[in-house]
Amino acid sequence: MRKKRMDLGLQIKELAKLVRVTSDTILMNKEAIQKPAKKDT
Repeated sequence: MRKKRMDLGLQIKELAKLVRVTSDTILMNKEAIQKPAKKDT
């Protein structure tokens, strides 16, 4: 029983990490789309 709960906690942690990464990526993409690519000089 305890092991199952541990596994669930791990899954939730992994899921949260995935969601954070995904939303970060979406945010970055939005910013990239909104402003034209800055030319680094």
